[in-house]
Amino acid sequence: LVAADDTGASDSDDLTFEDPLVVRVSFDGASTDGTAAVAGDSLGIFDGGGGLVVQRALTQDEVDAGFAEFELGGLLEGETSLSARLADADGNVSAPAETLTITVDRTAPVVPTIGAVAEDDVVNIAENADGVTIGGTGEAGSVVTLTLDNEGGGVTTFNAEVDETGAWSVDVPDLAGIVGQGEPTIRVTSTDAAGNVSAEATQVVTVDTEGPSLDGISLFVGDVAPDPLPDPLVVAEADGRVTVSVTYDEAMDTSDDAAPTITFVPEISSTLTFDADASSWNAEG
Repeated sequence: LVAADDTGASDSDDLTFEDPLVVRVSFDGASTDGTAAVAGDSLGIFDGGGGLVVQRALTQDEVDAGFAEFELGGLLEGETSLSARLADADGNVSAPAETLTITVDRTAPVVPTIGAVAEDDVVNIAENADGVTIGGTGEAGSVVTLTLDNEGGGVTTFNAEVDETGAWSVDVPDLAGIVGQGEPTIRVTSTDAAGNVSAEATQVVTVDTEGPSLDGISLFVGDVAPDPLPDPLVVAEADGRVTVSVTYDEAMDTSDDAAPTITFVPEISSTLTFDADASSWNAEG
């Protein structure tokens, strides 16, 4: 089987999905003892049961090259055994060539699946920093190709072999750095040893590694908004959470009527704690 028609990861394993395909028969066209092939000799290819598949006379160019190629079509899926014999004009027939066994596989692997990403299909700043593992199931022995659309254009791909249990996974460092923020689509296909490619599976995830906007923070004591805000106003962000701390110059009233409130833009939930002795409060959301 010629390398160009030996599909899949290897070009020498005689595994293919091609139809038609080309086989090459090599022979001695140079010996001077009378055993060499000559133009006009008949070269035939036979199946495993001895049936003739194709036959024709050799040309001088083929004799000079030392091989002839035959295009074969209609081979069924599975294994096909082929051999070849030469016959001269006097009816002398050579011994059969070594058997070639071609495996034809034109069936695409099953469509792979994609499991939940980061457990809930939402990737936050902490999960992104740790690296995101994306996995699922597929046809054992096939290779899954995961494709991500780059934020700035183009694509990034990752490959993983499906193990004997039918599981696959790839580790994606800094997913947000590849796809940006928002709801990117993960795309995966499986490719088997013959080079057949499955249909594509997709899954949409949410990538949100940016904390809430720190613009628009409002502070109220009772119904009155201090102007300007107490100083210092300290804002910190870690592990996807924003902490805002304010320290007052004098003791604060922590009664229900005077309890400070904080508003984030966009709106999120927040937890407010007081430290009356230190005349400060903290909101974390």
